[in-house]
Amino acid sequence: MTLMQAQEAARQARLDCGIMTPTEAAAYIGSTEGTLRSNRCRGKGPPYQKDGGRYFYKIEDLDAYRAERAR
Repeated sequence: MTLMQAQEAARQARLDCGIMTPTEAAAYIGSTEGTLRSNRCRGKGPPYQKDGGRYFYKIEDLDAYRAERAR
């Protein structure tokens, strides 16, 4: 398995579990990664989880955040 194949397999496994990286989450909610980062620092934006130095977002939380913003 090449590095690209391993990365894609890891990405697909995360998505199957309903988890996205900040880059994926930003695209999903129509925002930018910088905006998500800024919101995390200010205690705003969608809920997130931190694992070591990496941040992750649950798809269900992103869906709820989008629905909340649409009101």
